Amino acid sequence: MLDNIVIIAPIFIIMIVGFMMGKTNVFPEGSGAARTFSTFTWYVAIPALIFKLLSSNRFPGGEEFLNVAGYYSVLYVIYFISAFLVAPRLRINKEGRGIFAISCVFGNLGFMGIPIIESTLGNEGLRILLMIISFHMLTLLPITTLITEMSKPKTDSVWKVLSISIVNSLKNPVVISLVAGLSWSASGLVLSPIALRILDFPAAAAAPVGLFAVGLSLSRVQLKGELFPASVPVFLKMALLPLGVYGMMTVVLDAPLIWVNTTTLAACMPTGFLAYSVADQNNNGANRTASTIMIAAIVSSFSLIIAVSLLKING
Repeated sequence: MLDNIVIIAPIFIIMIVGFMMGKTNVFPEGSGAARTFSTFTWYVAIPALIFKLLSSNRFPGGEEFLNVAGYYSVLYVIYFISAFLVAPRLRINKEGRGIFAISCVFGNLGFMGIPIIESTLGNEGLRILLMIISFHMLTLLPITTLITEMSKPKTDSVWKVLSISIVNSLKNPVVISLVAGLSWSASGLVLSPIALRILDFPAAAAAPVGLFAVGLSLSRVQLKGELFPASVPVFLKMALLPLGVYGMMTVVLDAPLIWVNTTTLAACMPTGFLAYSVADQNNNGANRTASTIMIAAIVSSFSLIIAVSLLKING
């Protein structure tokens, strides 16, 4: 257990430093510092990391894509249960049900997942995680946008909304770096030492800058509104999803241990800030979603240590 605390503690310490700095005049309210750091991480650091790892490794086989599909099959079962069964019982309006659902399944895989997986499972675990991250962005945003837009009184056709959402997702730098990295890997070409060195600089910044940005962002979050509706996604995201993914990988797919550990640990990550962005842009459930993110971040400081310990025991 102590070894696992040593692994997890530095990650939360960097987040705490960011949180505390966000409470000072160094990063005043409205400065946009958290958004700047997050933008650098998503648009530069993580794409560099994805391209470097995927292009330098073998092209994934059919079994690996099947494992990714297995992860997402569990994720989407929980997503649709959240949207169409849980959300109505919590009296969340139709326009907010897709937003509620994304807060139940969208994990902070980039800022928190990368350093934790890299520390516990190494480069192979990180390579698997980056594949999962890419499909996170590619699939969840279009479906959530579709559910949200279709619930509004006046909207465009289903196909128009879906096509716009898919095109926007394909423009995402994470998705672009996934396609570029897999294409380079399939070509059999080898990156030159200077190219690897150039990619190393922003790639190395992905974890620390991302974690600091999470802390800064959390410093602006306040627990507001009813806490029970905000806590339900935390249970679905950090308990039900990991158990479902673990069962899928071990019982159904009989996946290799590295895939079991990586996907299960990825499923344990707290709710990511994209869920709040979607809620804020649609002016629906922003306070509830912000509270979910804060509660999930606090819970994860304990649950991730337990998860890492259990996975090591199982390994």
